[in-house]
Amino acid sequence: MTVYSDIKGSSLSSATSAPWTRNEWGIWLTVMVVAAILRIAFHTGYFGSDEVTYIGSAFKILQGDWSVSQYVGSNRYGVNLPIAAFVYIFGQNEFAANVYSLLCSLGEIALIFYFGRLMFGLRVAVLATTVLAFLPLHVHFAGRLMADSPLALMITASFLLFWYGERQNSAVSFFIAGMAVGLSFWVKQATIIYLLVFISYPIVFRRLNWIWGWMVLGFCLAIASNMILFWGLTETPFYLFQAVESRWGSSFPEVGSFGQAPIYYLVYLFVKIWHTWLIAYLAVAAVLIWLFRRYKLSQVNNQENDSLLFLYWWGGGLLIVFSLLIVSWKPLIFIPKQTNYMLMFMAPLALLAGYALAALRGIVLWVAMGFVILPSTMLAAMEQNSIHVFTANSKAVVEFAKHNTGAEVFSHANPYRAAIFRNLVNPRSPEVKIRSVDELLKGNDNKDATQQVNLPKYVVMDTETLSWGAGEPIRDIKAVPSCWIQTGVLEPSEFGLGWRILNAMRVAGQLLPATVQEKVTRGFNQLTQPRPAYLYVVPEEGCGLEKVHTITP
Repeated sequence: MTVYSDIKGSSLSSATSAPWTRNEWGIWLTVMVVAAILRIAFHTGYFGSDEVTYIGSAFKILQGDWSVSQYVGSNRYGVNLPIAAFVYIFGQNEFAANVYSLLCSLGEIALIFYFGRLMFGLRVAVLATTVLAFLPLHVHFAGRLMADSPLALMITASFLLFWYGERQNSAVSFFIAGMAVGLSFWVKQATIIYLLVFISYPIVFRRLNWIWGWMVLGFCLAIASNMILFWGLTETPFYLFQAVESRWGSSFPEVGSFGQAPIYYLVYLFVKIWHTWLIAYLAVAAVLIWLFRRYKLSQVNNQENDSLLFLYWWGGGLLIVFSLLIVSWKPLIFIPKQTNYMLMFMAPLALLAGYALAALRGIVLWVAMGFVILPSTMLAAMEQNSIHVFTANSKAVVEFAKHNTGAEVFSHANPYRAAIFRNLVNPRSPEVKIRSVDELLKGNDNKDATQQVNLPKYVVMDTETLSWGAGEPIRDIKAVPSCWIQTGVLEPSEFGLGWRILNAMRVAGQLLPATVQEKVTRGFNQLTQPRPAYLYVVPEEGCGLEKVHTITP
């Protein structure tokens, strides 16, 4: 396949840099609408992680409280300030809090379409953005209210604008690319280490250009503005660096754990592919196609060849840095890894996947796209469902507390944070109070004066999230004090579209032969039904942890 074979030299050809036609605008709009519908349909919402911190910090800013926390998540103003802006526009609700992540996710898709067209033409651009639009991981984090989608957008923008600057020798493009790198620091400070990839560019491509100074200037201005902000808030411009350094070691996974293994991302790209489906395999196919055609490309289509090399450097460089960077020599510890971090290098893989798919024609291409789109949609549904099942009991605890205002309700970390989240996004509703089990136990043992002994006390032990939070006083249902009286099991809250799809498949599984029906039903039950949340009444006299009894779930 040769796309736009008239491209020669170092500048963009008229074929790809020409104004968009009405047909191209229509295709772009279709892709964006489909991507938006997917992200809204599979919106995840509350999980209980840093999104509670981000939203809480954003709402505090709107109330005029600019106090700085020791926890770096509270100081990620590349997330908190935009959330605050959208909340100011749309009101204090979950939709407003999620607009930023959603727009960043869609913005990255729009960038891939625009620059994919410049690199390879419309065909590759459409296929690449389709792959990214349906990518389970990309769909999922558009609705997680986290920093991952904004971070991915900034990183992707920095590389694509750098590529454009190289092609056009554009100072403006380099400057904005540098600003994007700096803004990624505003979003999540530790990931600034991806600058190592840019530093390798002169070595890999044997090229130096004085105009890169504009990128350095843009980066420095973005970092300096962040430091000035903290200087005004804390009287030291280095506050954020000190906060990151103080928590750096605590974020490392246990030595020898899979969370810091060098092959972590390779396993999730090629073996445990439920987050990314076939994108890595298609990217490898693009490499094989290039190897087969590289001599012809180097003679006929310089831009296509150079763009592919750029994508290999971009995607491969990020994968190497975030897989192999050593953060401690004694003991030997590689950089911490999580599946959500893979979002940072999905854009170059999507462009390579689009390039590979563009080599197909006719019915073969349609079959291949069906095999990409349909399983990706199902996996996106499963991503949403997994979070909704995990948090269903926590939300049910919130509802229980909401309807039992004449009692004290205690639970553990996730229900406790669910109440905080609910109060943040529903400020006009009466506040829901859930107190920590640890607080109850200390009150019993230490005669804490804050305990209101005249109110009935309920405890909910959600076995789905019981061991999730750090420092939980009770991490096993068998360790419940013997004097607590079990009175029932809470009904999980309503689930989302992903659950409905999987539940429909579970029901359909009953039509299968009896020999396989039981296994299929059991598997779907595990995916769609959370473990029980037990409701206890605490006697007025209370009791301690030393008395234990066993409940068989």
